[in-house]
Amino acid sequence: DTPDLNAAPPGPGDFLSRRPLYQKFGIDGPVSVLYTNLRANYNALQVVVEKRFSNGYTLNSSYAWAKALDRMSGGFEAGGQGTNPYDRDGSYGVSAYNRASVWTLSHVWQLPYGKGMRYGSNSGGIKNALLGGWQFNGVTTVQSGLALSPSLNDGSTLNADFGQRPNRIDGVSLIPAEGQTRDHWFNVAAFEPPAACCVWGDAGHGIMRGPGLISADWSFFKEFSFKTPLNREKTTLEFRWENFNFFNNTNMGNPVTAVDSSLAGRITGLAGNGLGPVAMRRMQFGLRLGW
Repeated sequence: DTPDLNAAPPGPGDFLSRRPLYQKFGIDGPVSVLYTNLRANYNALQVVVEKRFSNGYTLNSSYAWAKALDRMSGGFEAGGQGTNPYDRDGSYGVSAYNRASVWTLSHVWQLPYGKGMRYGSNSGGIKNALLGGWQFNGVTTVQSGLALSPSLNDGSTLNADFGQRPNRIDGVSLIPAEGQTRDHWFNVAAFEPPAACCVWGDAGHGIMRGPGLISADWSFFKEFSFKTPLNREKTTLEFRWENFNFFNNTNMGNPVTAVDSSLAGRITGLAGNGLGPVAMRRMQFGLRLGW
């Protein structure tokens, strides 16, 4: 964590007169120190169902119902808000990286048809060439949205060296009455800027959720076996049809969380995977010759 030791606390007047190190040493700029002062914990229920490869099938299904809490690190993080160096525990809440539910299914299935299989073991010729040797592989992931924190672009009411938070209006739902859409993901009317000077808003860390994410990466393999004059042993030709985001699901990014922005609550892009936006469905075909 890197808090500013010379941050002006909320109060009237100019910042300089309230910066603690200026009064003692004449230091008028920020003074950051790197130290391990974060507070975090993680609790989860995790369930795994596994079937090891037998009868042409293997499966691994895992589900995690989790809650990660932390004290937001200094500065703004994705979907986060400013931190108060004079009230570090005021930023304790649901972690920005927390997804409450994550389900993952991975599988390999050999179609039980063809030579040596349960069905069509005596088939041959064109019938075996078309239906035998198929394999279906896949990884499917379903995740709930990331935690989000409301913020304010205009921090003038706080009059301090760190970001202002809005106030949460009691009794007003965070979910829009018409439901969540990409243009209106959360209810902006549930927040308001603090009316009085020098009061840090009470809308906490991680009180909202962004859109969930669904991904199905599936592939279909077909293996042909034959002999050639150049090879005494069996030669195989594997056809691959690989699909990413098979169902072409639109995985939306997080909305703008600054409640005083003209784009507040609007989603303007796709979810990211660390390497860029999660793309629409992509396919690729390949051939692999083995001998």
